[in-house]
Amino acid sequence: MARKQQNSYIGCKVKRGVAFSKRKSGIFKKARMLETLTGSRIMIFISNESNKIFSYCSHDLKHLAENYKEIIAGHMLKEREDYNL
Repeated sequence: MARKQQNSYIGCKVKRGVAFSKRKSGIFKKARMLETLTGSRIMIFISNESNKIFSYCSHDLKHLAENYKEIIAGHMLKEREDYNL
């Protein structure tokens, strides 16, 4: 039987980074599967705790993704400056 994982904050930075990487890969894999099975167009943006942006998008949305990635990065930088982070 599979062990059920609790949903709580991971205190160790290394373990948190590993969990983020694995979960991010899983989300992108599911997005590719959904796109293939249904022919849907998908665009996903994920930001880690250091505000690095990762994205996945369908081939015909790549030009939009690059524009949005720049807009989101600029907004996140402004937000960090507003809160003196």
